[in-house]
Amino acid sequence: CHVTTLAAACLTTAWLLRHHWPQSAVGPKDASDRGSWRAALAGMVLLGSLGPLNDQIDVICLGTLDGAAAAGAYSVAVRITKLLVIGAIAVRAVTAGGFAASHAVGDRAGLQQATRRAAWSLLVVTLPFAAAIVVCGRPLLACFGSDFTSAYTALLILTAAQCLNAFTGLVGVLMAMTGNERLAVLVLGFSLLLNVALNVALIPPYGILGAAVARAVSMAVWNALLVVCVVRQLRINPTVFRFRGGMA
Repeated sequence: CHVTTLAAACLTTAWLLRHHWPQSAVGPKDASDRGSWRAALAGMVLLGSLGPLNDQIDVICLGTLDGAAAAGAYSVAVRITKLLVIGAIAVRAVTAGGFAASHAVGDRAGLQQATRRAAWSLLVVTLPFAAAIVVCGRPLLACFGSDFTSAYTALLILTAAQCLNAFTGLVGVLMAMTGNERLAVLVLGFSLLLNVALNVALIPPYGILGAAVARAVSMAVWNALLVVCVVRQLRINPTVFRFRGGMA
């Protein structure tokens, strides 16, 4: 059913693009443009592939190293924290095009303003959901069974990690929208390897908590490295903080 729905969505999108996309915007105009487009496409595909893998690898490791019961409780905690991603999806949908447009015309001041606004918007929509999870997290876990409340501490760790993600802004989107997708892929690949290594090291002695810490640390490293990349590549500050190196 999922595959059928996805296929239908892809076919519909392809038909709409074919019949309604302006002719002036169809495809690259010369061979050099085609090479740039292929490189960008490869980077986007890798980002889209590694991201879901990195998002599920801790659940896989936990199920392998600590059993299905622990993986089930932890997976529910992870899914609850997905509520915090709703704000990121909304903010990304509104701001991603603006990032690309400002970068394309070399408007660094405009790009800085857009990223600062996006970071604060992301934080504003994330913190209320985080507070709700802290207050209601245990009852939510209990809805799936009394054994699932054992994942409450892990849920708090994952929530804190998502809040840190909000403080650093939409760094992944910013890198992808400004032609730095290959650098973002390298950072994500390193984060994935770190996530696997930490899970293997921490799950045997600490179980669910080890998996949560592994995800939180790898997410923090991913965001910190991308902040450094944004500051160095684009000379702007993508976070809600003020520090030297960016324009904010």
